[in-house]
Amino acid sequence: MKKIFLTMVVLVLACSLFAESNSTSEAMVTSDITYQVDLNEITDLYDGGAVWVAFGAWDSYNEMADADADGIYSVTIQQESGTDLQYFFSYQTGADPNSDYTEETIPAECADGDGYRTLTVPETALTLPAVLYGSCDEMPVHAATTVWNPAANPEGTGMWTEDANWTDGLSPLNNKVVFNVPDARECVLDVESTISRLVVGDNGPGGTLRLKDGANLVISADDWSSVGWTHEATMIVEEGATATFGHHMWIGFNSGSNGTVILNGGTINVSMMTGIGWNGGVGSVYVNSGVLNCAQLNPNQSIGDGSVIDIAEGTVNFTGNFYDVVQAFEDSSKIIAYGGTGDVVIDTVGGVTIVTAVPPQQQATTVWNPAANPSSTGLWTEYANWTDGNVPFNNKVVFNVPDARECVLDVESTIS
Repeated sequence: MKKIFLTMVVLVLACSLFAESNSTSEAMVTSDITYQVDLNEITDLYDGGAVWVAFGAWDSYNEMADADADGIYSVTIQQESGTDLQYFFSYQTGADPNSDYTEETIPAECADGDGYRTLTVPETALTLPAVLYGSCDEMPVHAATTVWNPAANPEGTGMWTEDANWTDGLSPLNNKVVFNVPDARECVLDVESTISRLVVGDNGPGGTLRLKDGANLVISADDWSSVGWTHEATMIVEEGATATFGHHMWIGFNSGSNGTVILNGGTINVSMMTGIGWNGGVGSVYVNSGVLNCAQLNPNQSIGDGSVIDIAEGTVNFTGNFYDVVQAFEDSSKIIAYGGTGDVVIDTVGGVTIVTAVPPQQQATTVWNPAANPSSTGLWTEYANWTDGNVPFNNKVVFNVPDARECVLDVESTIS
């Protein structure tokens, strides 16, 4: 009888403990909390160094990641609902993460009495807004589409990086960029910028986008981009500047559009199809100097009627053997050299079709006549501004054309 009694006691205790354990388990509710911090203003983050969110006085911590390299670090942690947390951000400043690091100092207006950020974990998942490191300010949210409208910023200087020049009040970042405001001043980019799409001349005049030395415009592979989608638009890529189209590049796409791209020493990379006057519009690409790299070329549509690639001192590369296609475009005057006065040269090397140009013979006398060059920016170094189709060198230079625009010389030049 005792044995049976003891067995019953053990069984009752086991059931009681199981019930208590099960009750505790059911009471435990966790939520996925995503922490984010903006380190774009930080200059001393060690190359490849770690970034952390730490809780309490380093009671626990989690390393954060910047998967898309936009300077915003994040991590998602499963935490118990109802828990009151103190936390802060920290990052590595030297080779040793155990000693070379700094902790943020949080302003009083968003810190508790101990100097921490605080959070009561909710019962549902939560993504906290990205905050600037060491600040109460949240990272601004970009609109899906932003439009260049510098008239709204009377004190602006026409720079891409001036927030007030854009309709969402922020310089572009990973969003669609549109140029369509009439009489908008030229936009100048001279730093790196990553966007999702570029449409210059989208249901309104596109004006001019100029990429200067230091510019690196990276357009994602999500969708096509265009210079001259429905209206007139111009993009100029100068020496030291790069534009990379992750998808199709359309120049002068729809009927009624007129898109112009001018390469003055820079580089343009196109990851998918290049279309110049693809859908009834007119497109012109002037490769005065620099490199245009194209991944694809359609023998029927890549250069439409009335559209042209005009090569001078620059180079156009097509990935693949497109010798016959380029030759056909040359025969129909859709690929020309020096405004049609020079000779197109086609080579195929290592699976790449390379197109360059030989200039016309230089004349003893040349005259400044920029009106004959529709893409002229007034520079001495633009071959098409001169009557012999060459940049002056050891010959006589004459200025005598009425109402000719100003000539700008910004390099060394030797003339007779």
